[in-house]
Amino acid sequence: MRLDHVAFRVPDRHEAAKFWLAEPFNYKIQAEFEIPELCTRCLALTPPEKELSAATKDPLPFIGSVAWGYAFMESYDYHLAPEIFISSSEDPKSPVGQWVTAKGGGGVHHMAYNVEDVGAMMERLRSLGWQFTTDKPIVDEDLTQCFTKPLTQLGGLIIEFIDRPSSRGFSTKNVRDLMRSTDGLK
Repeated sequence: MRLDHVAFRVPDRHEAAKFWLAEPFNYKIQAEFEIPELCTRCLALTPPEKELSAATKDPLPFIGSVAWGYAFMESYDYHLAPEIFISSSEDPKSPVGQWVTAKGGGGVHHMAYNVEDVGAMMERLRSLGWQFTTDKPIVDEDLTQCFTKPLTQLGGLIIEFIDRPSSRGFSTKNVRDLMRSTDGLK
């Protein structure tokens, strides 16, 4: 399991993105899309390592102490920094608008962890008392996701479990269905 992305719900997605696009992070905008029926606009940002890895087809295309350390250990078990997902809405009644209002201006909505089998993870965690916003995973082609209900021990943070075996980005359908599943959650 590894951290896949961190998602923010904020009043202004472009203003929030400026933080991640600047030094020292240097993220890039991967996609910008709208979910009209939820009055929501989204930005997906990718870390600079993704661009370098794609260009060179090398998981470690950069030189530095991290690369040296992995080369020294003869290991390429390295994963990229997490993607950043930012959503905003001008409609206070949308799921994003409700959440931003409830949180006094928004912030981190969820952290997503990549797992091999979202359904099996849901089943295992349900046996431990975890609750989810849907009965089964949300699926679109090879992209599978689910949200936990807000975790009070983490200040209401939601955890997402995601399986995207390809390098595919976010799915508008899945984002819409996940957002609908959080409607009314605070």
